[in-house]
Amino acid sequence: MDVQTLLGLADGANPHVWYDPATMPKVARVVADALEGQRPDSKSTIESNLKTYTDSFAPLTAKVAEIKTRYPATPVAYTEPVPGYLLDALGFKVLTPGGFARAIEAGTDPAPVDVAAQSDLLTGHQVKLLLYNSQATSPVTDSVRALAGQSGVPVVGVSETMPAGAGGFVAWQLAQLEAIETALGGGK
Repeated sequence: MDVQTLLGLADGANPHVWYDPATMPKVARVVADALEGQRPDSKSTIESNLKTYTDSFAPLTAKVAEIKTRYPATPVAYTEPVPGYLLDALGFKVLTPGGFARAIEAGTDPAPVDVAAQSDLLTGHQVKLLLYNSQATSPVTDSVRALAGQSGVPVVGVSETMPAGAGGFVAWQLAQLEAIETALGGGK
């Protein structure tokens, strides 16, 4: 299965497709179709399991809709585009300079002009939140995170992979959404 083609993504697109709330149900549908092709006698069981799986996304879908309604077009920054699709689904405006995010994602140092622009977003309070990849850190990202804290900009950690003990995919994504909501002044 080619998920990039399934989702209609161009080469070079953000590879963190599981952050799009619609991705996993789409992939599950394709997997179910493939399984049904191999095991037509199991179609009813496969369809039942697919429904159970897709229904499990209801709390995630509801939380995305709630945050999108409550915090429309919220300006945010990130250290790299790990949560990019989720931020799109939320309707947030990512202000991070593209050069900064690409460099961090590639494991290189961003250009000084991009570091300055990212810093200005925080010190100038142009963003309401910094999303920080907690699994891929560097002196630059640590510095940006510290600057956000010093500037009073809330920081929410996100991860590229599901941490141990997360309780499953939906629970992991829901916990990150709840952290975003709390950082913006709502939620628990």
